[in-house]
Amino acid sequence: MLYSNACRGLKNIRRSIVITVAGLLVYLMSRLFLLRSGYLSETAEGILAAVELLASVAAAVLQILGLFQAAKDEDAFKAALAVSLLSFLTELSIVFLDRESKAARVLSLMSIAASMLCLLMILRGVRNLAQRLENPVLVKQSRRLGILTLITTGLGMLLVLAGGAAETDAELFLLLLFFIVVMVLCGLLAFRVIRYLREAVKMLDFHRAKMMSVSWIHNRKQI
Repeated sequence: MLYSNACRGLKNIRRSIVITVAGLLVYLMSRLFLLRSGYLSETAEGILAAVELLASVAAAVLQILGLFQAAKDEDAFKAALAVSLLSFLTELSIVFLDRESKAARVLSLMSIAASMLCLLMILRGVRNLAQRLENPVLVKQSRRLGILTLITTGLGMLLVLAGGAAETDAELFLLLLFFIVVMVLCGLLAFRVIRYLREAVKMLDFHRAKMMSVSWIHNRKQI
């Protein structure tokens, strides 16, 4: 088996994570720049939010496409595809709600949980492929990334819950520090997952090249 579909799918999943990180960085840096320069208005905030939304939609579509492709070669990606669709619909629902409302907070928690499950299933799918192709390094890395995913997700949920409870300046300052810690962990997780998927794609590319070479040699012998 060449695992061509899984290879194409993992490439698209990796691209979706890159787009998500890039969109978030552009949004945060642009908002900080406008805030410091005094040009942050409702119109500017609306434009930034629209850009972030477009990046999120593009990333979600790429991820769904990638999972659909990869699911043809590995069953674990089928479950990830279903959860990814649920996460996408949940995030779209949040756009039409007041971010400070209880419903938006509940949906945010659901979206974070769905994203965690999706990532864990993606890691499981890659681990299954790595086990078939006898790559113990990727198998071990998958377990470590799973632990980091659980920790980051748990802290992210706590951040959402704490966001509605902070009232005093001291509590808001602590919340800001907590937010920075969570963002750093999210960045670390995204970077490691991107690198992990790159190594998984290399593994599949090498396997496909090897299998095609074996097939070519076999055909030449028959001739």
